[in-house]
Amino acid sequence: MGERGPKLAVGNDGKIHVVWMDEWAPGVKTFVRYSRSIDGGKSFEPLKTISAMSGIDGVTVTADGLGHVVAFWHVTAEPKPEVNAATWLHTVRSSDHGVTFGAGEKVVITNLSGLACSMCMMRARAGADGNVLLAFRSAQDSIRDFYVLEGRISENRFTAVRVNEDNWKLDSCPMCGPELTLAPNGQSVCAFMARNKVYWSIADVGMSGFRLHVGTPANETDEIYPTALANRKGEVLLVWQVGRMAVKGTATVKWARYARDGTPTGETGVIGKSFAGTKATAFVGTDDRFYIVTTAQETAAR
Repeated sequence: MGERGPKLAVGNDGKIHVVWMDEWAPGVKTFVRYSRSIDGGKSFEPLKTISAMSGIDGVTVTADGLGHVVAFWHVTAEPKPEVNAATWLHTVRSSDHGVTFGAGEKVVITNLSGLACSMCMMRARAGADGNVLLAFRSAQDSIRDFYVLEGRISENRFTAVRVNEDNWKLDSCPMCGPELTLAPNGQSVCAFMARNKVYWSIADVGMSGFRLHVGTPANETDEIYPTALANRKGEVLLVWQVGRMAVKGTATVKWARYARDGTPTGETGVIGKSFAGTKATAFVGTDDRFYIVTTAQETAAR
C-alpha cells in the first residue's frame, strides 16, 4: 500500500527502533507496533503496542541516542474533524531508549491545528540541537500543503513551519506524504508532492522558514514518492517515481542532482521500472556519495 512500510530510526548509540502498523483489511483494528534491536539488528525484542486507539495511519519514529524515542501517527478521534479525509496527530515518547513508553497524546501545536491528511505518511527526525522535527501533509481547511513541526524532543509542544504554499484544496487524500532529511550543516530538506508533481525545499538553519520550490527537470504528470537529501559538498539529490499510486503495475524511478540553491546540474537518470506500490529511498554514504535503495530492476545512478 504505497508508503505503508515499517519505519526505522537508529539513535547515535546504535540502537535500532522500528514502528509499523497492522495490515489494513475490512474489520481489522490497526495499532502502532514497536520493536527495537540493541545488538545491531541481529535480534529484535518482542513487539509492543504503543497506541491505545486503533484505526491509526502515518506512523513514523525517531530517536536521538540519549534515551528519547518518539513516535507519531494520525488517527480519527474526538472531536471528529469537520474536514473530509482528515485525522488528528498523536504522539508517544520514551525516555529510556524504548524500554517503556508513556501514554499517547494528541500533538500540541501552538500555531496550527493538528489536522493531518488521513492516509499520507509522515517523517520524523531528531536534530542534533535536542529538537525533534515532524513533516506531514496538513488537512486544515482542506488545503493539502506541507508543514514541519519543531519542538523539544522531551516535550509535546510544537511550532509549525510551512513548507509550501501551493494551496492545493482537495476533499480527499492524495496518498503521498513528505520525506524529511537533515543536511550535514543542519539544514532540513523536505521533498513533497503537490498537484501530482514533486518538489524539494530547504529550510534555513534554525528552522526560520523554508525556501525554494524546486521541481523535476521534465515536470511530468503523475510524479509521486519523492525523496531529497544533501551531502557535504552542497549537492542535493532528488529521487522520485512517475506513475500513479497503485498496489499493482509498475512505475519508473528517476533521479536528478542539483546545487543547493536549486540550480539543476544537468545530471539526471532513469533507474528503471519498480513496483508501483513501493517507494525508493536514498542516503549519503561516509564517502559523501549518494546511494539509492529501490526495487527497480536496473541501477544507473552514480
